[in-house]
Amino acid sequence: MFPIKNRILVLWCLSLASVLPHVHSANVDLSAPGNSLGFANNYGYFRIWRELDEADFGQELILPLRTEFSSDKGVKSSIFGPGWRCPLMEANAYLKRERTMAVELICGKRMYLNRENRTSTTFRTEDKEWKGELRGQDFTLSRPDGWELRYSNGKIVRLRTDQNRVLIWIYEGDKIAAIKEEGAPNPVVKVETDARGIPVGLLVNDRRHQFTIGERPLIEHENNLNLVTGLEKTLASWTVPDGKIEEYHFQTGEGLIPSLILFEGGEKKGDYKWDPKTNFITSDGEWEYKIEGDGKNIPKLNRVNLKGEEEFFYMNNTLGISERKSLQDGHIITEIFKSQGPLYGKLRKVEKIENGSKRVVRQLTYDEKGKLTREMDSDGYFLVFNYDKKGELIGKAIQHPTDKAIVEKLTAKESELVKKLANITEKVARGNALQELGFFYINELRNPNKALELISQITDPLQQFNVKFHAVEGDQTLTNSQKAERLKALLKEYPQQSELLNIVISSKKE
Repeated sequence: MFPIKNRILVLWCLSLASVLPHVHSANVDLSAPGNSLGFANNYGYFRIWRELDEADFGQELILPLRTEFSSDKGVKSSIFGPGWRCPLMEANAYLKRERTMAVELICGKRMYLNRENRTSTTFRTEDKEWKGELRGQDFTLSRPDGWELRYSNGKIVRLRTDQNRVLIWIYEGDKIAAIKEEGAPNPVVKVETDARGIPVGLLVNDRRHQFTIGERPLIEHENNLNLVTGLEKTLASWTVPDGKIEEYHFQTGEGLIPSLILFEGGEKKGDYKWDPKTNFITSDGEWEYKIEGDGKNIPKLNRVNLKGEEEFFYMNNTLGISERKSLQDGHIITEIFKSQGPLYGKLRKVEKIENGSKRVVRQLTYDEKGKLTREMDSDGYFLVFNYDKKGELIGKAIQHPTDKAIVEKLTAKESELVKKLANITEKVARGNALQELGFFYINELRNPNKALELISQITDPLQQFNVKFHAVEGDQTLTNSQKAERLKALLKEYPQQSELLNIVISSKKE
């Protein structure tokens, strides 16, 4: 995967409406939609995203250029062929059912809106935050804070941000030609074509990307047999401005099982196979997949590696309960709200199964407007959120755990660290021990003030800064704006840490 510059992004990625906070300008996640298990998406199809570039419209308005390949036959790009999508260029909206509108967004995520009644032209998300209006062939998606996307004949044509900046998608016939900001003289993204009018590349901020289109076997499953029924056009390679090349080799193995072999700079990076009957993924080179589903409802996803280790994911969409087992996180059960309204899609509870026992590791409570009022974490701490009459967050408070076992564990660890410190006299080692104790007070005892009381004993300026910085970042009672003010004060005290502090301060925009 090609590296993308590390930036602070301020365009709000209009992701699943259930997780969208009401913001004016904020740092946002423009990452690609995640898979449910490895390279399997929610429905068991193979899916892989390739990060290629960023389209920079200036003043921190930055959009990701990425492509997706999927074994789902419903995915098709007008430029790159069946199985491919480039959301920045090809975001779409269509009636999935008579009363449901499916909308793909420029970051690749999707949201679904339901028609208010059988004859209405108005659609809304389950949490009522997003509104859609269908007028003939035009569909407009909007939110009260000013964000708006417009689609015409299913294709994205316009985006307005909450800062009233407008981006326009320009088409030649039914093919995308360019993306520009309204009033700007030149497009930021432009499709390049050859003498026959066939797309061969993109100009992104005057950087040239080139791609080639090849062919891949079209495999169909008929009468219990896999058959090659023809060839279809497909993206074969992509060359980024610095000359690095990705190649996409489509092949058929024994039994005419289709596969994609990915190369970066001539080096093999992935080998993925899927079943031509169901189009479900069967292998990613390290894991063998078993998908229990029919392609219509959310299936149970399983995979096993060469060591015999198992991972799985299952989602009961009706109840809002998902169950996941992974090598990294263990066995987790997650519950979200499914009732219509402001709570829809919000996290309710997370449980973990260990040694046959189930325990709650996170639990959240909301008010009738969907605002988070109380959160319990795996250590038994409760975080209480306070709002003003306008619904703005004005403060948070911590309630310490009362569970005897948790309290005894924390007390024992504090005693151990204090005892360790008492036996150290060497300057550097003592500074390290004081810093370790300070981090314990901040991160485990949730008492930053107690950590700051150690500063007078720390002689190393960097260790002093570390404790003070983490005391701000780890203070769960502070809002982002309150943290920003304290970090600004820290910046005056430690100007040599300006690079780190300026990045963190800018990330605290509410």
